[in-house]
Amino acid sequence: MRTGKLLPEHMDYYQNPGNYFLNEYGISPEQLKEINIAAVKNGNPIKRMSWDEVVAFLTERALAIMPPESVIGEMKLLLALLGRVEVPVFACRHPYRPNIYFSDTYIDEPIQVLSEYEKSVVLKAEQEGHPLEFVVLVPCKDNFNYDNKTDFKKEYLCDVGVIAGFQVIKDAEIGEDMVRMRALERVRVLWKDGPSLVAVLEHLPEIKDVDFSDPQVKEKLETIAMIVKNHGEGLFPPRALNLWKAIPAVIREGKLGSLLDSFPFFVGLDSMWEADLFPYRYAVLKANSLSERLEKTYELASLFDQRVTKLKEISAKRVKNQAEEQNKIMLRVQRDQLNKQLGDENEEIAGWEARLKELEGLTPPLPAIVIKEARKQLEKIKRYKPDDSPYGKIAEWLESNFFSLPWTTRTNDDISLERAREILDEDHFGLSHVKERVLSYLALVKEQEKFMELVISGKAEMRPEHKKRTVLCFVGPPGVAKTSLGRSIARAMGRNFYATSFGGVEDEHEIHGFAETYLGSMPGQIIRGLIQAGSKNPVFMIDEIDKMKKVRGNPESAFLAVLDSTLDGFTDKFMRVPFDLSEVLFITTANNLDGVMPALLDRMEIIEFPGYTAGEKLEIAKRFLIPKALEYHHLPEVSFSDEALEDIRDEWTDKEAGVRTYERQISAVCRKLLVENRHKVCLVRQDMLPKLLGPRSTFKRPRPTSPEIGVATGLAASDAGGSILFVEVERYVSSSKYAKLEDQIFATGSIMDVMKESMIVALARVRKVAENDNNKFGVTLEDFEKSRFHVHFAPMATKKEGPSATITIFVALMSALSGRAVDHKYAMTGELTLRGKMLPVGGLAQKFSAAHREGIRFIIYPSSLQETVDYIKEANPELKEMDFVPIATDEEAISRVLIN
Repeated sequence: MRTGKLLPEHMDYYQNPGNYFLNEYGISPEQLKEINIAAVKNGNPIKRMSWDEVVAFLTERALAIMPPESVIGEMKLLLALLGRVEVPVFACRHPYRPNIYFSDTYIDEPIQVLSEYEKSVVLKAEQEGHPLEFVVLVPCKDNFNYDNKTDFKKEYLCDVGVIAGFQVIKDAEIGEDMVRMRALERVRVLWKDGPSLVAVLEHLPEIKDVDFSDPQVKEKLETIAMIVKNHGEGLFPPRALNLWKAIPAVIREGKLGSLLDSFPFFVGLDSMWEADLFPYRYAVLKANSLSERLEKTYELASLFDQRVTKLKEISAKRVKNQAEEQNKIMLRVQRDQLNKQLGDENEEIAGWEARLKELEGLTPPLPAIVIKEARKQLEKIKRYKPDDSPYGKIAEWLESNFFSLPWTTRTNDDISLERAREILDEDHFGLSHVKERVLSYLALVKEQEKFMELVISGKAEMRPEHKKRTVLCFVGPPGVAKTSLGRSIARAMGRNFYATSFGGVEDEHEIHGFAETYLGSMPGQIIRGLIQAGSKNPVFMIDEIDKMKKVRGNPESAFLAVLDSTLDGFTDKFMRVPFDLSEVLFITTANNLDGVMPALLDRMEIIEFPGYTAGEKLEIAKRFLIPKALEYHHLPEVSFSDEALEDIRDEWTDKEAGVRTYERQISAVCRKLLVENRHKVCLVRQDMLPKLLGPRSTFKRPRPTSPEIGVATGLAASDAGGSILFVEVERYVSSSKYAKLEDQIFATGSIMDVMKESMIVALARVRKVAENDNNKFGVTLEDFEKSRFHVHFAPMATKKEGPSATITIFVALMSALSGRAVDHKYAMTGELTLRGKMLPVGGLAQKFSAAHREGIRFIIYPSSLQETVDYIKEANPELKEMDFVPIATDEEAISRVLIN
């Protein structure tokens, strides 16, 4: 594309008229040249005269010697300017052509650049027998959001543009058709109805109202000229630069408007300023009077001067900084050469280079990006002295992190399933089903180790499916040996062990590291843990994954990348290099998985820890807690009676699922013996406990010891393990019937929304039973409609939620309405439908364990969970002392538990 501003320089015009054309009359350069030659031959050469005189002179001769077609062309332009004919509108489409045209400007562009609409306009004119002669070039309102747009509507375009002569010419240099559009006059576009981009025009003549005697006018012109002089080199063509140096001559010739237009036009040709200065340049185009155009051009020039001056300052500063940096590099190279010759080479850097060479020679090799980044940091640190701040930061990255990572260090697994079973039994009592799951996983790891040996020896090939790893997730209440079991697994495998906690982690950078742009940046917990573990295949324990918080980013999503075995290593943002985690055994723990994102759960194998029964707690105390406490408190001669241990368990602990409180109370007894200097006591008896431990700390409401009306026992599960739940119902009889079901029941006991809905479902089921005149439970619809029930869930201080108490509420309501007592030996769990069907619920292992601790004999549960119950009974032999009763409907439940 070729563009330019056609500004006549007087002497050059006389000598080379072919370089110019009069846009006002559409006369081509060739025609001007012919006119000038004819004038010389006739003895009327063009003498020095004003530009207006030149125009009048040439026009007179052009009309005399030109064919009638030229006169017709002049009339067409005049008619267009008078709004008598419709002219097609072309959009100034960035980046194909300048986004604003001014009078006396032109553009040459390949015909292929025209949009499909523009091509269709040209083709239609040719087919109708009169080639296109004029178009209107109009700027776009939002020019720089239409880079790929070709179909413009009226609302996209401004209302002021220029009318331009249109001509298809043959370019001999490139051998293809070119389109030349010559801007003639400023016009306002008056749109016709309809979608077509064709309009009539309103001519915007130039109003010459500038008072050149005004000092401010002179100052503004000189300021613009100075800005052109300072910043116009390379932006303005030489002829335009010369004109700004000869402002008085231009004023005399009456071409100030054309001169002012040259500034916004040439400034806009620089892509750097096209978008930024567009509103200011368009304001110049719209200005009719010369005084307004001068003011707008002055504003534009001042802004342009500020921007360019600032840009030049920044560029000069950058060049200066680059020169200084280059000088520093050369000086450092010379310094390194001198140090090497003098024997003063940095031994620390030399040591790192030696270690990096060792890593480069590994088989199989480390990823190329790892070596590349380390080499980059080594080259960077050579630029600084040891006392420079950047030196210390890079040295920390190299020494404390990169070279401290166990790239090649790994422990040889020594997995024997028999020995592993012995270690697990030695360290933990009970948890048989958990141990079986762990042993099955260790068997898989053992086979994977054999395969890795084949890979290292070149007898097998590692494939993506071989890198898939299992992540174990231990779920259960606090104090049930989740973390200590992970330590035992590491001992059984012969691996290093590292444990950390994600509890309270609220910033995702804690996991994948802080980028070096952060103040105090460092690796995340994964990389730091591997450095501390000292091997690339440790047992990596991560506690409390359910306690992560979404405050700064999403830590759970960041943790997904750690567990994703399909990735080629985990890339910490501080390290910026991938580290292979395929050999790391990750074990996570949680108390509850309700708030953990599903994508994270999908990457883990869940193993539930139900909690310990009373007998298991007693055995754990004998085997582990007592020896540990006596050794810690230096009481080798002291022992505890079984009765004392049972009392501590039942009366001084909260009947927890784990044994942490149990352990603390045993330790409290040992400390009391030391304080009272009674460490010679050989046996701690049951009657000594109130003095050693103080008052009993458990004051739970005792469960019913005999059948009661309106009282049923349910089972619940929470983060702390399983517990029993007492549902008490009191019936109040009214003389009138209640109209609404909701008016017949209210509850106390800190229940949440789902449990409130469970209560309404249970009440609806009671009504349904009462509606059956043939029911065998002795309840009638009339009795039900005159009853109001108060349902209380003890204990009050504990929040309760979930649907599994629906069956318990139903049984208690039926008991209160029928007057039949509930068998106290039963506890139950299950969700009900409005049709009385039992639906499955979760947390069975914790619930059954709690029932066993409380001495419950019979358990009612949904029959659809029969396989799950069988599995739990098999994994927990002590539960076989209890009787499990599967039921499918609520009527089966009340038939079994209500006593006649």
